[in-house]
Amino acid sequence: MRVRYNKGEPEVHTERKEPRKRNAGEERQRSSQARAFARTKKEEREHRQRTARIRTTALWVALAVLVVGAVVGLVAVYRSQAFAVSNVQVDGNSRLTRDQILRGAAVPGDATLLRVDTNTIAGAIERSPWIADAEVERDFPSTLRITVVEREPGAVVAIGKKRWVIATDGTWIMQVRQVGDVTPKPVFVTGIPNLAARTGTRTDSRQLVNALRVIEGLSPELRGIVRAVVAPEIDRTALLTTGDIEIIVGRADDMAKKDEIVRRILAEQRGKVVYINVRTTDRPTWRGLEEQP
Repeated sequence: MRVRYNKGEPEVHTERKEPRKRNAGEERQRSSQARAFARTKKEEREHRQRTARIRTTALWVALAVLVVGAVVGLVAVYRSQAFAVSNVQVDGNSRLTRDQILRGAAVPGDATLLRVDTNTIAGAIERSPWIADAEVERDFPSTLRITVVEREPGAVVAIGKKRWVIATDGTWIMQVRQVGDVTPKPVFVTGIPNLAARTGTRTDSRQLVNALRVIEGLSPELRGIVRAVVAPEIDRTALLTTGDIEIIVGRADDMAKKDEIVRRILAEQRGKVVYINVRTTDRPTWRGLEEQP
């Protein structure tokens, strides 16, 4: 800085220094260093990415090996005789024997709990008209458990000279020679026109369905003296007792009330009544050996 004095007061002049110019060599060196730094960073980044890819691939390969090994092991166990069925337990049967159910089930001799088809076995058992439902379960390590629900006989039905057992749900069970072939002895149903029976199918007869509902609605006391149900038409459905009393019940509606009225009349007119009509519960009628008073 130079100080210059004038007449009045001194002047101060500041001299600016020009920045030092870099030469071409320095510029090239700095540029080379920058490129080297960037290249190093890029290589480090690519190295990290390669390492990550290798680790991910290794994990997937290891997982694939484990899955394949597990599948191979499971297939081997599935095809082997591991958990072979050595015991078949049958529950819920009373009319069919264990052997009859097992013949229907047809469990393969080489069955294992892993390979056995429980739905197929249950379906085979349900082909018996006596079986309403079958459930088959695996009980490891070696037991197959079969639980059945059997149908109950609802009546023995006359079709011409033949006698057929029909279940309470309307399924035709089997043909028998006489009512006494079924225990406990069911009610005999007769007088129904145009009946056809085929084992394992359900009846489409409205008269027969109504008769079955009538029988189901009887009290034990009244059912104990009913020897037959005659049902040529629904409204003419009648009970015949062991004492030769005819009881017209008609439709199976209000059976509890109809049953109660019939039992009361039988008790009050013991030994006298031969005919009772409870088709209409609010106007029941009866006839005896003598005219009703």
